[in-house]
Amino acid sequence: NSEITTKKTVTHTKLQIGAMIALGVSHIHELGTDSGHPYMAHYDINPRNIAIMEGGRPKLNDFNVAEFLRWDVEKNESCGFQGRFHDPWWRAPEEMIIDSAIVYVNGTKKIPYTTGISDNPPPINEKVDVYALGNVLYDLLTGHAPRGKMNDQNKADARERVLNGEAPVLPRYHEKSSDPSIVALRHAMRKCFEKDPKKRASAKEIADDLVKAALELQKGK
Repeated sequence: NSEITTKKTVTHTKLQIGAMIALGVSHIHELGTDSGHPYMAHYDINPRNIAIMEGGRPKLNDFNVAEFLRWDVEKNESCGFQGRFHDPWWRAPEEMIIDSAIVYVNGTKKIPYTTGISDNPPPINEKVDVYALGNVLYDLLTGHAPRGKMNDQNKADARERVLNGEAPVLPRYHEKSSDPSIVALRHAMRKCFEKDPKKRASAKEIADDLVKAALELQKGK
């Protein structure tokens, strides 16, 4: 991970690596099916599970918690699966479904007080991988974890931010940069960080965007 996030790595190379990672996630989702329906969710996309092979090609690994997906033909949607991990490090808003109580201070409603993870959360699907892909692209571009260094003190705050759909804040340089590679990665991240999984782009859409941007920049050299 440190090898690909160093400042010595040019932004175009980071874009190329990001495109290949997105392609990998897309291939996982579509593996072994001609129907176009998602087939599998990796369910643990994070930098620790991405190896950089000789030649700089990234490779997704660690499928220990991957989930095969069934398709509901009547509803025309994925049946999904039950989430098992709820810490906010690399997880999507739909994985942060929690039991909470509304707190009032001097008659004003405040942020709900977390009382614990819901005993019956709704099923999730492969779109959690897309949100996690956004976190990986953030780490790739900036060299920092998207939610900062986690500890028990800030975990609850991070969970609320994820649950409320607040995307990680980019450093000013990356937010304001007009570098085409940074712009492409930034746009991809915003699509990944869509709160509603039904509106969130697919991994294929993210991969297509990044590959197109990388190829256009390559032609322009």
